[in-house]
Formats: sequence, C-alpha cells, structure tokens
Amino acid sequence: MKQLFFDGKGQLHIEDVPAPACDAGEILVQASHSLISAGTESTAATGGGSLIRRAIAQPQLIRRAAEFALKQGVGAMLRTV
Repeated sequence: MKQLFFDGKGQLHIEDVPAPACDAGEILVQASHSLISAGTESTAATGGGSLIRRAIAQPQLIRRAAEFALKQGVGAMLRTV
C-alpha cells in the first residue's frame, strides 16, 4: 500500500509500505481509489490546517462563529465552517 509522508522540510512524498495487520475484532478495508491534495496535505502537515491553531491565532474568527451560531444555530455554523 502507499502512504503519504511529510519530511518536516515542507516536502511530501509517497512510499510503498506494508499493509497494516488486523487484531481480533478489527477489519481492514481496501480502498480502490484515493485522492491526495498536496495543498491540503501540506497545510495539515505544517499545522496550518489545525482548527485549534487557527482559532488561537485568530480569536476574532471564534467570536464571529459564536455570534453566527447564536443567530443561525449551531448546525448552520458547522455547515459553514
């Protein structure tokens, strides 16, 4: 199987790795297709994709989300975020 790796220097690469083994009571699902978005993966790997990190860096967004949730409801807010 293939696995995506982030080298810590901003580079992503794919390597062949052994399939994981299953323990009792677990199943292994074989994917027939997968999509890698290098932009999304690199953002997540560098920490830019972390919702908590973004919230700490931009507290005004949390305030706006809370106001939106109060006016439109939590479900509408979650669909928007």
